[in-house]
Amino acid sequence: MKQQILDVAEFLRDRGEETTYGYGNPSEPHEFTPDPECSTEEERERHRLACEAWDSGEPLIPTPAFTTWESREEAETYVRSCMERGALSTSIGEMHLDGMRWVVHCHVGGWGLGTYTIRDHEMTQAAEVLERIASELPGDVE
Repeated sequence: MKQQILDVAEFLRDRGEETTYGYGNPSEPHEFTPDPECSTEEERERHRLACEAWDSGEPLIPTPAFTTWESREEAETYVRSCMERGALSTSIGEMHLDGMRWVVHCHVGGWGLGTYTIRDHEMTQAAEVLERIASELPGDVE
């Protein structure tokens, strides 16, 4: 039983962290590495400055890729601001949940394309709980 609990904990740890590629926007800039072939000098400099700011204790507030707006006009105004800030493309869609809203997808490339880590802290915490439970069980691990 102890070994099975540890196996599940290891599975959760493995799935609790994933490295992927794309336009990442993690809250901790050191978890992103710009691709030197697919990012601009300006994007790499923004990333370097974000890392410096993070290291000096400044919080990083990522810009959301999706926002909602009450009117089409507000959504269009936001799209224009995205394009002015360097977004390569944007889109506006309708959302009908609790009334009509406009959804804008706008990704201002920030640090360009690169690799980044996604962490699921709940999975990691669950793994820690299981490891603690296993350590309290009698017997050796097989």
